[in-house]
Amino acid sequence: MVNYMIADGLARSGLAEASAAITRSSLDLIRTSGFAEYYDPESGEPLGGSRFTWTAAMVLEFLALAD
Repeated sequence: MVNYMIADGLARSGLAEASAAITRSSLDLIRTSGFAEYYDPESGEPLGGSRFTWTAAMVLEFLALAD
């Protein structure tokens, strides 16, 4: 969720390239590690609960931001 807020803020500030990089890396992390509650910042290991709907919702928001 924090990555989305950062990417959205960057996009709104005219920093589309930085926003796109965060969006891509976040989607890659979710694709690789699943819909976890949160992720280890160094390894990307999924932590907390699994199958969190807010992570799924963030995928939809990231995809909309990428358009």
